[in-house]
Amino acid sequence: KAFDCSVGSLGCLLGPVSRSAGLLGGRWLQDPRGWLGFPDTWRFPAMQQTRDRMRGNEYQPNNIKRKNKHDWIRRLSTPNGVQVILRCMHKGQKSLSH
Repeated sequence: KAFDCSVGSLGCLLGPVSRSAGLLGGRWLQDPRGWLGFPDTWRFPAMQQTRDRMRGNEYQPNNIKRKNKHDWIRRLSTPNGVQVILRCMHKGQKSLSH
């Protein structure tokens, strides 16, 4: 046999690979960052700055882009834009374009 399987032996229950890991003194059970020498602050993700996690700030208003896309001159420059203005007039909207 490769390992002793006597009664009460830890090696019999864990197998040869885990038994050799158990000889490390239980350090393999801990987080590897602790015994690899990384800083302790890495265990707390709240202490780090998280990027690309926040949602809801997609709309950043810009009046120049708004005017260029929804302006009266831009609407009347295309046939479909004229249809948009006519629909707004038919509904009786106060403001027909920006």
